[in-house]
Amino acid sequence: MAETALAAYADEFGIRALSLRFGHIYGPGMALDDGRVQADFLADVVRDRNIRMMSAGAPTRTYTYVADAVLGLFYAYLRGENQVYNVADPNGNVSIRELAETFAAARPEKQLALEFVNPEDARSFSPVASLGLDSRRLSSDGWRAETSLSEGVSRTVRSFEDGPLIQG
Repeated sequence: MAETALAAYADEFGIRALSLRFGHIYGPGMALDDGRVQADFLADVVRDRNIRMMSAGAPTRTYTYVADAVLGLFYAYLRGENQVYNVADPNGNVSIRELAETFAAARPEKQLALEFVNPEDARSFSPVASLGLDSRRLSSDGWRAETSLSEGVSRTVRSFEDGPLIQG
């Protein structure tokens, strides 16, 4: 509804308007307690805990490193037209279980395992099987996600282990 209202407003007043849909963004500076799986998995890794899975982790989502998301925003703003753009790394479309495995693999020396709390019961979690976003429109303007999921997760974990990004 908001995208339709924005398009109507832009048309009525002759202004340029873009709408951006972001995938699940992760990276340095995330809040460890924001309730998203990527934050939960990050918290487990930096606290040296096995990664807790609340379900079997079959649904897929598109995870995009924060620097790539910001770059996508600029590409859309500088090169885009009055359209809706998905800002999402197509190579970051993985299952929640694969994401958990990627976080565990970021620090192999910790030998973290996936701990399935109740793999049969996903009722209290999103029933949507896949939330992949098609970013071809933005890619046609030249944007490409530069950071692989494994590299982005490794950088994110390292940023938390190395201490605050900004000393205050």
